[in-house]
Amino acid sequence: MAKKIFIVIGGKGGVGKTIVSKSLTEQLLEQGENVLAVDADCANPGLHKTFEKRESEYPAKLAVYTLNLAQVEGWSALITLGSKLYDHTVVIDTPAGSHESIRQFATILQSCLGELDREWVSLFVVSGQRDSVELLAEYLEITPRTHVVHAILNGFFGDARSFERFRRSNTYPKVLDRQGTIASFPALAAHIVNAIDWDRLSFSQAARQFAIGHRAVLTPWLSEVRATLQQVRSAAA
Repeated sequence: MAKKIFIVIGGKGGVGKTIVSKSLTEQLLEQGENVLAVDADCANPGLHKTFEKRESEYPAKLAVYTLNLAQVEGWSALITLGSKLYDHTVVIDTPAGSHESIRQFATILQSCLGELDREWVSLFVVSGQRDSVELLAEYLEITPRTHVVHAILNGFFGDARSFERFRRSNTYPKVLDRQGTIASFPALAAHIVNAIDWDRLSFSQAARQFAIGHRAVLTPWLSEVRATLQQVRSAAA
């Protein structure tokens, strides 16, 4: 089966791309997958900072890089790494404003997928705001119609009612037409997120190290996240 390249994108900052990227990377590792974690946010590489010191915990299973995908050289390096680490699933955390990079350079990746024996799948993180939904619609336009795009509804921005306008929009059925799924990503309490980010912890590290009160909040959230991402990965299989 072809290994996946998961691109986590959202079009703008603050929608939750990095927390989704971290969660997906960790789930893949927990399930025994080899992972190439690529941080394309060169200004604030949160994915890289979280996992760079964990490579020794997963010898030969985890590789962490920061690549500038706003330039063609970054895409070339990504493709080379994807070939070299052929048995690694790729997770890419993108910065705000990545639509233009995708528009300019993603055809380079698309042209190499057959030789790489890989599939490119996008996880588009949605905040529920109008501009976020419009950016998703734009992303569907600039990517090939054969490309699968999953919509990840970030619960940090509210419950299902907050995404009702998206569900009534013309964009919703377009995601389904592209064989994508609509998945709800649960919200994590801000004080837990801040504690994790401050110490650059992975979620599994936090689950082991945090005091019982923090763990009481984190553990059920992790279970929900695993179920959500498994739903997405099963749809992408």
